[in-house]
Amino acid sequence: MTAPAQALSSRPDRIVGIGAVFLAVLPLSTDIVLVALPVIAGSFGTALAGGHQIMSVFVIGLAVAHLFVGALADRLGRRPVALVGFGLYTLASLAAMVAPSFEALLAARFVQGLSGACGPILMRALVRDTVAPAAASRRLALTGTISGIAPLLAPTVGILVAQAFGWQSSFAVLALYGAATFVLILWLMPETLATRSTAVSYITPDIVRRLFTERGFVFGSFAMAMGYGGLFSWISTGSYYLTTRTGLDPLVTSLIFAAGSLCFMLGGLVAMRLRGAPEQTIRIGAAIGATGGLLALVLALAMPDQPWFCLPIMLFYCSWGIVQPPSINIAMRDHPAIAGKASALLGLVQLGGGVVLSWIVVALGAGPYALGLMLFSTAAILLASHFAKRPQA
Repeated sequence: MTAPAQALSSRPDRIVGIGAVFLAVLPLSTDIVLVALPVIAGSFGTALAGGHQIMSVFVIGLAVAHLFVGALADRLGRRPVALVGFGLYTLASLAAMVAPSFEALLAARFVQGLSGACGPILMRALVRDTVAPAAASRRLALTGTISGIAPLLAPTVGILVAQAFGWQSSFAVLALYGAATFVLILWLMPETLATRSTAVSYITPDIVRRLFTERGFVFGSFAMAMGYGGLFSWISTGSYYLTTRTGLDPLVTSLIFAAGSLCFMLGGLVAMRLRGAPEQTIRIGAAIGATGGLLALVLALAMPDQPWFCLPIMLFYCSWGIVQPPSINIAMRDHPAIAGKASALLGLVQLGGGVVLSWIVVALGAGPYALGLMLFSTAAILLASHFAKRPQA
C-alpha cells in the first residue's frame, strides 16, 4: 500500500465522499438541464437537434479533456488538477447562464465539459490510488451510489428553478455546485498520488496500444461505451419524446428521470452485494438491461402515445448501476502505474461511444430508436461478457 493510501486507510469515508462529489458533476451537468431542454432550445429558435447539441457538446468537452487531464493528474497530483478543474467549471457555468446567443451557450457548455472532466477522471484515480484491486468494485459501487443522490434531485430542481426564474437559473445551480466543490477540495481533499511522473506524459500511441491489447481494458471500455451510449441517447432525447409525443407535463417528466436516478442507485447497491467475479456481475446487469430495453421498445411501439414504456426503462437504469463499477474495475485493475491515463482513455471511450450512438439515434428520429439502443447496447455487453474471462496466470 502506498504512503497516501496508508494515511487514508483509516478514513475511507473521506475518499468515498469526495469521489461521489466528483462523479456527480457529470450527471448533474446533464440531468439538471435535460427537462428544460425544450425551453432552452426554443428560446434560441432550435428544436430537437439544438437540444441534443446542448447535451452532446458538453460530452464532447468531457471527451477532449480525457486526452490530457489524466496525464496532468499523474504529473502534478490529484489535488491541484481538481482545484483548477472545478474553478474553471464554475466560471463556465456562469458564462452559460449569461450566454447571449446559442453559439455562446454551446461554447460555455464545451468548456463546462472540458473542466468537469476532472470529476470522473479523478474519482477513478482516487479509488485506484487508495484501494486494492480486489475491493475496488465495491468501493466504486458505493461511490456511484452516493453520487446518485444528486441526479436523483437534479431533474426536478432543474425544471422548478427554470419555471420560476428562467432556464438561466439551471446553470446558476451548476455554478454553485462547482464553487462548493472547489471549497471542499481546499478544506478536505488530501493528495493521494504516491509518486508523481517526472514529466507530463500524455496518452501516446504506445499507451493506447498497450491498453487495447489487454483483454480486461478492451472489455471494460466496451461495456462503458455501450452502456453510456444507451443512457445518453435516452436522456438527451427523452424529454422531447415525453413532452411532445405523450403530452406529459415537464414536472412529471422530471420525476420520471429522477426515478431513473433512484434505480441507478439501487443498481449500485446490488453491485455492492454481488460476490461473484466482476464479469459475472456485468453479465447479471446486462441481462437486466436487455430485458428492460426489450419491454420498453415493445410498449412504445404498441402504445406510441402512452408513457408506459417508462416503467421498464427503470430496469435499464438499474442495470447501468450494476454494470458500471465492475467495468471500471476490470479496465483499470492491471494498470496501477498509469492509472490516470488508463482512467482518461476509459472515459474517452465511454463518452465517445455515448456521443456517436446518440447522434445515430437523433439522425433516425429519436423516439423508439433510443429504446432500441438500450436493448442493443446491453445485449452487446451481455454477449461480450462471455468472452471476457480473465486468463489464468
